[in-house]
Amino acid sequence: MNLRGLWKGKGAGFRGTLLFICGILLGGCRVGYVVKAGYYQLELLSLREPLLEARINGGLSRQGLEAIRTVERTRDLAARMGFSTAAIYTSVVVDWERELWNVSACDPLSFEPKVWWFPVVGVVPYLGFFSIEEASREEESLRNEGWDVHRSRVGAYSTLGWFDDPILPGMLRWPEVALRNLVFHELAHATIWFPGSVQFNESFANFVAEKATLQTLAGKAGESTEAYHHALEAFSDERQWRQVLWKLFKDLEVVYQDGDRSESDKMRAKESLFLGLETRLNSASFSRPQRYRKRARSSQWNNARLLQFRRYNSSYAWFEAVYQRAPGDFPQFFHEIKTIVDDSKRPFEALKMAASEGP
Repeated sequence: MNLRGLWKGKGAGFRGTLLFICGILLGGCRVGYVVKAGYYQLELLSLREPLLEARINGGLSRQGLEAIRTVERTRDLAARMGFSTAAIYTSVVVDWERELWNVSACDPLSFEPKVWWFPVVGVVPYLGFFSIEEASREEESLRNEGWDVHRSRVGAYSTLGWFDDPILPGMLRWPEVALRNLVFHELAHATIWFPGSVQFNESFANFVAEKATLQTLAGKAGESTEAYHHALEAFSDERQWRQVLWKLFKDLEVVYQDGDRSESDKMRAKESLFLGLETRLNSASFSRPQRYRKRARSSQWNNARLLQFRRYNSSYAWFEAVYQRAPGDFPQFFHEIKTIVDDSKRPFEALKMAASEGP
């Protein structure tokens, strides 16, 4: 989750004031939402401790200390690999008790998302909240308006280097591979961010994080180790999961674009396709199938939830084609991606064309 444009300026107080003034002057945006988000962001930043101080203070468990070491090692590796490390995750918040939530919405019979506009950041396809109560109110309001809505808990987020983003309390309990992958994901955002395409940015960061995590695990202990093997299986399972959901997405698109179907017929077909998600998993080769059956059963599947998946998992094969021109050379990969998409209003089309050109 990236509340990218909400915190721009020269200092924390200045940022909050700037957003408040912009909200009033420009109108049309959700002034109350912006002010609350700014308040919670400042609250979070006020509780940061530099990592060295947090160790000395003795408030961290052994698991927490190991998590911090994982973050620091990953940041060091990322810097040597050509990532921009900015100031992300150089501090920690130990006692912050708020939760982060994401709410998105989509048309019930198409994959057209609801979007919001804010000063500085522009158009965004989701809203971030710092409490379950506020997220739930927004979810209910959107449902009453007739949208498909998806509310999800967010484990971490960054402001892409515009703030010195801290490690959150929940991250201190994450397994090493998941934490390493998260750090690479957020540092990929800090390295490259193309305005106007959340889907491209999130898919790019997901791809980079997987490659960098596997590369550093192999370098740490070798490709024959159990840790590397388990990570490889986990990423392979995720690719299988993506394929299943992409097939579902395309099948639903066919239904929604069928001009001969009535709306009620489309709704029945939609319900049937979503109910059949678990059955689709039987055709995939998962190393841990139960994990994905649990995902298929968890909460309600609708257009908004499937669109959120798409936002983070698009065009893996095209990224792979470009990456394979110099596998493992991230500075070269970053340079190629910047060159390919620079000034393009349709980044995926530019990426597709570059991928098809070959070496």
